[in-house]
Amino acid sequence: MTEETSGGLEPIRAEQQLSLADHAYARIRAAILTGVFAPGRRLRERQLAEELAISTTPIKEALKRLEHEGLIVTAPRRGTFVSYSPEKSSEMALIRAALESVVVRLAAMKITDAEVAMLEAHLATMRLATEAADHEAVVASNAQFHALIDRIADNAYLRQLLETLKVYDELNRRRVLKAAGEAAQGLAEHAAILEALAARDPELAERRMREHILRSSARGTAEG
Repeated sequence: MTEETSGGLEPIRAEQQLSLADHAYARIRAAILTGVFAPGRRLRERQLAEELAISTTPIKEALKRLEHEGLIVTAPRRGTFVSYSPEKSSEMALIRAALESVVVRLAAMKITDAEVAMLEAHLATMRLATEAADHEAVVASNAQFHALIDRIADNAYLRQLLETLKVYDELNRRRVLKAAGEAAQGLAEHAAILEALAARDPELAERRMREHILRSSARGTAEG
């Protein structure tokens, strides 16, 4: 593990200080995900606080959140290190595929006509964003589609498990949707998942969700 941590962060301005812990979390998280803070890099609270021009208290809070997400790890008597690496994304995708396939199975067993209509509205938004080549809107509508399925499934335990994978899901989604043709393919796969949900077919919905996640995550790893 490397031990340096200086450089790569800009001070937080006074007008941004609504929540210093939130700002610190966002800045450090972005530095990790973009590779500014490489895997194995040691993160020192005092040095991070100096770079962001804040006290160490919000830094401590930010690091706790990052450790909960699995982006950093604290080793007793050694310090705190970046544990995230892009290679982990493929492993996390396998876990996410397993969890989300169960979520969509439950959703297919519970979904109402009104909820089918809501998913159709989300899919229409995704289609417009795809046709307009609006990357941010595609990413947002994609995430909302999956979030609505999770809401329909209504299983707090699965939701909690998926929350721990959120950072990997977000990063992979942003990376893969930049690839040529991926937004259109993802749209088609979401439409197929919705078709299975509307038919109240748990097995089909489960299979299509698993195939969608594994295929897109594999492409995200290749693109990365």
